[in-house]
Amino acid sequence: MLDYCQAFYLKRLDKGLSVDRKLCVHTREYLEDKVLLKRNMLENPFEKVERKRFVYYAKDLGLLAFHSQLLRQIDEKEKQSIKDLLHDHLKTYYEELGGLADD
Repeated sequence: MLDYCQAFYLKRLDKGLSVDRKLCVHTREYLEDKVLLKRNMLENPFEKVERKRFVYYAKDLGLLAFHSQLLRQIDEKEKQSIKDLLHDHLKTYYEELGGLADD
């Protein structure tokens, strides 16, 4: 996930697109520092989801784990639906910032 996020933002920079809003800390130097990027990911969006006990981060293993009961209740079709929904939200978020780098 860290590699995916890092590549996503660096691709935006490489294509001359804004990484995020003006006050965002994501400079090239910041994005190339995996320790800082990982800390940011765990403190911001992830912490809110972890608090609800949907996902757990095992620091000693460096792995994310989804709650087993949650995974048992979601089939492949629903997983794809969630991925599509998240992609649509990402696309909407970046519309005014030049769109997604892949579009």
